[in-house]
Amino acid sequence: MGPHLPLDSALVRCPRCDARAVRTGTRVACAGCGLVRTAGHAFQGPVQVVVDSRCGTCGRAARREVERPQWPDTVRALALRCPCGTVGRHPVEVYPSWWRNQGVDPVSGLALWLRAELRGQVLWALDAEHLAYLEGYLGGEPGFRPGARYGTLGSRLPAWIKQARNRQDVLHRLRRLRALLADT
Repeated sequence: MGPHLPLDSALVRCPRCDARAVRTGTRVACAGCGLVRTAGHAFQGPVQVVVDSRCGTCGRAARREVERPQWPDTVRALALRCPCGTVGRHPVEVYPSWWRNQGVDPVSGLALWLRAELRGQVLWALDAEHLAYLEGYLGGEPGFRPGARYGTLGSRLPAWIKQARNRQDVLHRLRRLRALLADT
């Protein structure tokens, strides 16, 4: 099995009060405002909307991909104008695009609690254990041994995080993220 992030839980920003909430499985719970959401709620984050169809008049391909910060659950089709002049409504497929906008929980789409900007990039951790892994891996701690849960992630980290010239700044941001855990 290759390197992966376990997605069973994450610390996220509450969509109601912006406090720290916990996502466990498909349930989001906030101790601050009492919000509890379960799997029935739509993905809240950025999405990629894809139309891959054909014009009903001339048969030309009608293909379009659009990134959106969020997509209403009720929109099932987009109107597209074909070069032949026909405007047709085409069904859409909507995919979470968390891999393009890191710092978003891939299950709920909510912003992660442990995230920081650094030189136009987003540094993030799912939870305290993931943060500890990043600190140990990048900090070169003597005797650091990756745990079973996050043990193979080092090879999947973005190059900018692992570059020696960025290491001190990344570690500084990780310490700031650690302070977020202590503040709440």
